[in-house]
Amino acid sequence: MAETNDINPQTTVADLLKNFPDLESVLIEIAPVFKKIQNPLLRKTVAKIATLEKAAEMADIPVVELVGRLRREAGLPEMTGGSAGQEPTARETGQEPLWVGQCTVKQVIDADKMLESGTHPLNMVISGVKELEEGESIMLTSSFPPIPLVDALKTQGHSAHIRVNTGGSYETFFKK
Repeated sequence: MAETNDINPQTTVADLLKNFPDLESVLIEIAPVFKKIQNPLLRKTVAKIATLEKAAEMADIPVVELVGRLRREAGLPEMTGGSAGQEPTARETGQEPLWVGQCTVKQVIDADKMLESGTHPLNMVISGVKELEEGESIMLTSSFPPIPLVDALKTQGHSAHIRVNTGGSYETFFKK
């Protein structure tokens, strides 16, 4: 282990697993959605950019709870005060934006199927969104909330909304 190992809300999942490989089973125990990190493609891509704060948001658990548990399991002291981070921003599970119902879905992308075949959906979504006309959207289906992908598209100025379906599946809509 390196001397600078720490676990905080800004720690990436990749750094956590590199510095504390035994915590992979703890992540999966905390929330089954973390089982996806066993996919080598996600490990190389999403895990490198997804922070524990975003991972907590994906799992719908408070970041303080996630970081606290991981720190305890790693034998690190508890974080106190502001250093423990703030609660994650709520996922977009509230009222659906009007544009979701008004747009025609031009393309449906199955993220789980792509990941199983060794391809990450990021490039397909980005190129697909660039080709959209007014009133069109792309729908990404997945068994997990693709929060890092949503964040990436939003930073490029696109709109995104995650719809949570009964049964734990997700439909994420993107538009220009």
